[in-house]
Amino acid sequence: MRQGSGTLILNSATFTLVSTTGGITGFENGAITGDASALPAATELTWSAQVQGNNLVLVYGAPVGTPFEQWASANGLTGPDTDLAGTWTPAQGGVNRVTIHETENGFATGIDRVEVHIPSSQAAAGRLLARLAVTE
Repeated sequence: MRQGSGTLILNSATFTLVSTTGGITGFENGAITGDASALPAATELTWSAQVQGNNLVLVYGAPVGTPFEQWASANGLTGPDTDLAGTWTPAQGGVNRVTIHETENGFATGIDRVEVHIPSSQAAAGRLLARLAVTE
């Protein structure tokens, strides 16, 4: 056999794992995981099991989007605002049962600890995504 060199071109592909007539309910993205580390170029591929119509499919291909978009997609956070550029509702201490507690030097001298507790009742459609903006 002769060894050669070449270019590996990564294309996306979808494989149907399960096909139903009644649909699939209750499936959570990230519920199925796999170890692709032994596959060629595994570190360059993304793998996920997804519901598409009445099918459970395995989708793989080259990663697309920003690292956050890849994480959001893998964890079922897809929708109109996965880029975090939309309108954010400020969480204010004492409003809607939100609490904010600051411990001066809580981690070390000059490094404060800030704990923000947002009750799950504030989650839209059962999901809550928060970001923290620090100002002095």
